Amino acid sequence: MAATDRAASTSTWPADVSAEQVLAAIGEAVILTDPSGRILFWNAAAERMYGWPADKAIGRHVFDTVGLAGTSSEADEIAARLIAGESWSGEVLVARRDGSTFLSLATSTPVLDDDGTLVGAIGVGRDISALDRSDRSLATSRHRFQALIEGGGDLFAITDAAGIIRTLDGPVEPHFGIAANALIGTSLFDLVASVDADRARERWAQQLASATPLPAEDYWTRRGDGTWLCLSVLANNLLADPAIAGMAVTARDVTERKHLERARVATAGTNSALVHATTEDGLFNEICRIVQDQVVYHLAWVGLPDPTRALGVRMVAFSDHSAAYVDALEQLAGNDLYTGPLLQALDTREVVVVQDIAALPASSSWRRLALDFGYRAMIALPLVFSENDCGVLAIYSEEPRPFDGDTVGVLSELANDLTFGVDALRTRAERLAYRGRFEASLEAAVRAIATAAELRDPYTAGHQRRVAQLSTAIATDLGLSADDIAGIGTAASIHDIGKLLVPAEILSRPGRLTDAEFAIIKQHPEAGRDIVAGIDFPWPVADMILQHHERLDGSGYPSHLTADDILPGTRIISVADVVEAMQSHRPYRPGLGIEAALAQVERDRGTLLDADVVDSCLRLFHEQGFAFKV
Repeated sequence: MAATDRAASTSTWPADVSAEQVLAAIGEAVILTDPSGRILFWNAAAERMYGWPADKAIGRHVFDTVGLAGTSSEADEIAARLIAGESWSGEVLVARRDGSTFLSLATSTPVLDDDGTLVGAIGVGRDISALDRSDRSLATSRHRFQALIEGGGDLFAITDAAGIIRTLDGPVEPHFGIAANALIGTSLFDLVASVDADRARERWAQQLASATPLPAEDYWTRRGDGTWLCLSVLANNLLADPAIAGMAVTARDVTERKHLERARVATAGTNSALVHATTEDGLFNEICRIVQDQVVYHLAWVGLPDPTRALGVRMVAFSDHSAAYVDALEQLAGNDLYTGPLLQALDTREVVVVQDIAALPASSSWRRLALDFGYRAMIALPLVFSENDCGVLAIYSEEPRPFDGDTVGVLSELANDLTFGVDALRTRAERLAYRGRFEASLEAAVRAIATAAELRDPYTAGHQRRVAQLSTAIATDLGLSADDIAGIGTAASIHDIGKLLVPAEILSRPGRLTDAEFAIIKQHPEAGRDIVAGIDFPWPVADMILQHHERLDGSGYPSHLTADDILPGTRIISVADVVEAMQSHRPYRPGLGIEAALAQVERDRGTLLDADVVDSCLRLFHEQGFAFKV
């Protein structure tokens, strides 16, 4: 209350009238906070305006009570200005305690001590929702511009319920090659590629039925020059909000990220193809199919050494119209002017990347051929089988610059795995080594997936690894086979992968979650199942991920399964998950310790959790000295 004390010391009011009494009588909302934003004073006008009684508001963070209905950048800007010792004022859309919103004219002023150190802040708010129509429209437009444009680089639209665009802001022309006003009045769905059209309409219908924003989804579209563009789209149903009266749609260019994801999916598919392949030709053709299925790659072919051919290689597998292109390339290679990337890769045994074929010298005969077939970029990946035996995997794209450093690394790993698979097929005696490498690649992929999830939620970093440690220990203690133990360990190490689709602010929120936020959290088992569903694990990993929050009595989620329907591996992971989660720190509470965790699973023994699994867990800790590794 330093600000109040200072005001009191310089006041000319009668001695029996305190500064707090004066502030309480003011007709505008007055809020005093400490440097961290915790509320110290909350007058009667604030109670009326925001719907929070003073005894409930004091002690809470100001942004937990004065909810900003725009982007988080507004809160960030206010905090930054105060820390810099500067005042802030502006018009913001504010949410009351009951969820309704209104337009507020707000100011926030820092309170500094004699050394210039921030000791608090004074905030004043006025409800200006009763402005005349023109002023209200101007204030709403200003709010929308501030909330949507400040993110930089994103596209922002307001549409009606049918998806017809009313306003469109952001770098529209660089993305679509046309001016923003040309898209006003058109449908969002006209921009979505046919491959994603049905999914986009289904998601839109779901969002219309929900007042809570659903997680963003990625959709492919086309740029003005015909090349592919992937946008991550988030829609917010504000039809009932008089300030917006529409659907607020945000779209972010995630093409580079998608290229990397597609390369990783292709690599994961390669692992599965390696397991099931029985012939080289079958393996090569399956790899070409997997690569081309990733949308961003439009041709893939494999060539093996053949000194009788002009190219030095013979095409043994291809996708789509590769044969016609390779035939034309073969004719081109017959002249001395051909110095294309395939020969470079074969000569140097190094990866050769051409990010934009159109940028090559116009005199290049290979440039003309590739552009005639519609290709804008390519990568040549050498397949080094031995010192004198080198083939090539060639991948082409119809859009420029699809191969950034990370993508090249992932595709190089794919080529290496393919090379190893061929070696294994050629030498049956190497099957054991092949299996070891596949399992190592799968383990590395699982670790990468687990790390990706934990990077989003630093409070649970290592959680999945520790759950996997305890799960495999329990499975071993129960006498399960080595194969079952490996499957349980794999599922446990990525059981929370579905949290990739949960907003980071919910994962790391220190306070109690709302019902809507918890409902989003509860979607992560299904999301996790969907993420790994396309990977051909030799165990029911997807089902174990889906079931890890089910309980024997049917009280779990998402499917309320009962004892007989829950997989044995899931029962083990569930116990390990409870123990590790309780003993570890969380944003909303400190760690409760291992003894409290063990006491809880013992109480739930036979009702929520499998009795044999709980007994094994207790035995490991109490008799065998089990301890989590860092």
